[in-house]
Amino acid sequence: IWKAGGIYAPIDAALPAERFRAIVANIQPAFIALVEGFELPWPTSFDVPVVRLNSCADSELPDAGSLPALNGDDLAVIIHTSGSTGLPKGVTLSHGSVLAYFDGHRRVYGFTNESRCLNLTSFHFDVSFQDLFMPLSCGAYVLVNTDMLIPWFILPKIQEAALTHVICASSILALFTGDYGNLSKYDLTSLRAIGFGGE
Repeated sequence: IWKAGGIYAPIDAALPAERFRAIVANIQPAFIALVEGFELPWPTSFDVPVVRLNSCADSELPDAGSLPALNGDDLAVIIHTSGSTGLPKGVTLSHGSVLAYFDGHRRVYGFTNESRCLNLTSFHFDVSFQDLFMPLSCGAYVLVNTDMLIPWFILPKIQEAALTHVICASSILALFTGDYGNLSKYDLTSLRAIGFGGE
């Protein structure tokens, strides 16, 4: 989407239909991108085309020469958050802002192309940028967690995947480290940086 000059606006497919439709009406997207075989959990009635991302043939993909040039002021992302009103509100980020954020995190946390990171966050949350796209921008490995956020699911993953970086909310870190006896069961010496906060 970014390489094609588009704006990435992730939306949680588990939202109630009315909320999903309100966000779609707010951003008026060129298309809704879904993976092949995935269906929204309620009947759709959009005047917006649905594109199946992994059903494109290679011949349908644009070559590098046909992609638009982007600059730092171009809009990159729209993230929707309820904020204090309970109503979805689109927050916009430019390419320049995203790259500056990535650069700061890369330097502070010491991310390299050898880093191995854990994504704990759903893609429609702003935190997914530091969990997923920021490591990928460095060429790092990212393990996407699909299990519940409980120690006996997460701690073995850190050990088995030899993860070097974990960034999470303070309450999640407290959950992982609350039982110190449980921590001692795992070899977590691969970890180089743990980031937490946001609460």
